[in-house]
Amino acid sequence: MAPMRRFQNVAPERRSAILDAGAAEIAEHGLGGASINRVIAAAGLSKSSFYHYFEGKDDLYGAVTQRALDQLLAAMVPPSLPTNTDEYWLMWEGIYSGFLRRQLADPVLAALNWSAIQSRADGTPHPALDILAGQMRQWLSAMIAQGQALGAVRTDLPQDLLLDATFGMLEGGDRWFASHWDDMAEDKVDPAAARIVRLLRDLTQPRGDTK
Repeated sequence: MAPMRRFQNVAPERRSAILDAGAAEIAEHGLGGASINRVIAAAGLSKSSFYHYFEGKDDLYGAVTQRALDQLLAAMVPPSLPTNTDEYWLMWEGIYSGFLRRQLADPVLAALNWSAIQSRADGTPHPALDILAGQMRQWLSAMIAQGQALGAVRTDLPQDLLLDATFGMLEGGDRWFASHWDDMAEDKVDPAAARIVRLLRDLTQPRGDTK
């Protein structure tokens, strides 16, 4: 059984404690400066147990970042599905607000996310981040298809081009937030989300729709 498979069999509370220790260490020191020994001490693990679960620091990073993405996606689930164009774009504002608020509530999660975004912008992403980006593209593709079914998203472009353009625009927004995160506060979340969604709508709404 591969190390990561073994880790999935650990009791949920214990698994969370180990990932919490790994996330805090990587958020504070970066992947390069993170110490397995400090993670082991913080999690109350033996070194043999750590290597039973993970092949090394890269393996741990993959588990930590996967959980971070899962947490962000959970915060972005809309309370109900839209039935028309206006509801679709209001849903997007709620999704982006949830994305920002989840990170305001959890500085470790925010640090992990923004450092991952910066490494992708620098062209030096960890292989685990490419996997997560693929998952985000799948999520975004489903969101685009949902908008097209409602008439909220354009259909005049090849689907892969529309996906690439939309993903790139959202990544650009993420990079901006990463560089301005120290200025973010609760009362700025909804206006910030509305601005991002306005950009998204301008890019993806059907041509001729100036609403």
